[in-house]
Amino acid sequence: MRIRSREAALAFAAALSLGCPPTSLYRTAEPTPKGQWQLTGAVGAGRIRDTEQDTRLPTGQVELGARRGLSDDFDLGARVFLPGLDVNATWRFFHRGPWSIAVAPQLAFVRTIASATTTNSLTAFSAATVPITHRVSRGWAFTLGPSLGAGIYWPETGGNARGLWLGALLSAEWRVGERVWLVPELDAYRVVAGEVPVKGNAFLFGIGIRIGF
Repeated sequence: MRIRSREAALAFAAALSLGCPPTSLYRTAEPTPKGQWQLTGAVGAGRIRDTEQDTRLPTGQVELGARRGLSDDFDLGARVFLPGLDVNATWRFFHRGPWSIAVAPQLAFVRTIASATTTNSLTAFSAATVPITHRVSRGWAFTLGPSLGAGIYWPETGGNARGLWLGALLSAEWRVGERVWLVPELDAYRVVAGEVPVKGNAFLFGIGIRIGF
């Protein structure tokens, strides 16, 4: 059953307040070293545009997470963002000299509580990014890559809405300490089918931090 107009508006409002979907990586194609942990955090701000209604509104993102290196080419991570969580991974399938290419899948869930702008609902997102990293020195690396994602929104009032989007990211990694990295990142995506998180596009600029131990 197609979601009603009011529910679509609520889904849009929820997307604005939550900064969904959480497509940012704030890391390179190089996995967390085997046997090591990294704590992660990030803040970001951007804009979502509803092309159907020609509306532009701000969005934001705050997140905390942790990662564990399981092999030289694979790590697992989890993060919480307001108010949801996701699990994610980095699988590096190409490494030659300063170049690394990986697949970074993620599965995220968002639960909203009824308020003036949202309704009781559950939203699930799945996405995969292909980060391509060029390490120019021990202190600097640059990453870009495409992403593909899908989402489904279930309000308690019934029905559902779905969406499919294409995106891309561009980031730089700067080692500011022996085990501390800063990662400024620019993300963009466009919904190419459906209406989740919105019929339109979004841009987000954020700064992430990783601390290894």
